[in-house]
Amino acid sequence: MKGKIPTSGGENLANNPFASLDLGPLPAAPASSSGKVVEEQSAKAQRKLGKIHLRIERAGRGGKTVTVIFGEGVSRLDSAAQSALLRELKNTLGCGGATGQEPGTLELQGDERERAAAWLRRAGFVV
Repeated sequence: MKGKIPTSGGENLANNPFASLDLGPLPAAPASSSGKVVEEQSAKAQRKLGKIHLRIERAGRGGKTVTVIFGEGVSRLDSAAQSALLRELKNTLGCGGATGQEPGTLELQGDERERAAAWLRRAGFVV
């Protein structure tokens, strides 16, 4: 039977296959003169995307909880960008959702206020 590899342990099984790799020195982290520059840049990026509010609703939904995302940051986006934002939120949070009944709103199934707010802050929105 050719092509079989012996598994008796006769060979050195403690061999590190990555030991022979030479990665060289790692590049240094980007230097910043102070933390203020980074904070100012992130604040400017947040102002560009706009402010977003989150609330939960149960009325008219058969007792189901829905997180509604609304505000300047959402209403400023065109319908394609709103759909892309909603799709990214749904994939990241692992929940369902739809564009809202009111124009400029997005709806996520369940009480996702905290997780959605954290994700939106990382994306550059002011929550």
